Amino acid sequence: MMPGKVRKRSRIGWVAYGAGVACLSGAGWFAWRQQQAADRYRSLAENASEAQFQARWNNVRQANLWRNGLAVGALGSFGIGIALQWNEASFPW
Repeated sequence: MMPGKVRKRSRIGWVAYGAGVACLSGAGWFAWRQQQAADRYRSLAENASEAQFQARWNNVRQANLWRNGLAVGALGSFGIGIALQWNEASFPW
């Protein structure tokens, strides 16, 4: 393989790791947001309206969807980075 292609794959691998870290950070932030939204949902009084319950439950669901999506994105990005590094590695066996 040509050295230029190795460098390009290496850079793409590092970009993939960076994207994975960004996705993982976002997933952590949305996990925190989900916990806050769940606490607000649980704190509603029994006499709250159906619309209030629905609005707060939608906040919990939305934060959960973002957290899960970003976690999957992080796993995918880390997987791409690892695959590119593995492809470049030269093993003496």
